[in-house]
Amino acid sequence: MPACGISFEARSDFEHAKGFIRRQLGSVLRTKSIPDLRFHYDDAAESADRMEDLIEQARDKDRELRGEPESPGSEPPTSEPPGA
Repeated sequence: MPACGISFEARSDFEHAKGFIRRQLGSVLRTKSIPDLRFHYDDAAESADRMEDLIEQARDKDRELRGEPESPGSEPPTSEPPGA
């Protein structure tokens, strides 16, 4: 569930607009009846973000264990100035 009750507020807003949305669908779909609309919070985006963070943490730990630089292609810092 998202922070600050955002899903509750959004769901409340959608529930409030349900009649309007159904009327708009009815005018576009031109069907005899319009099904009831139900709104549910989908946390897939937050789950995907969390999974990406975990994967990046695992990659960083793997690089650390292998003694590789933190990001691909970066060079470890040297104490000598370039060209010396």
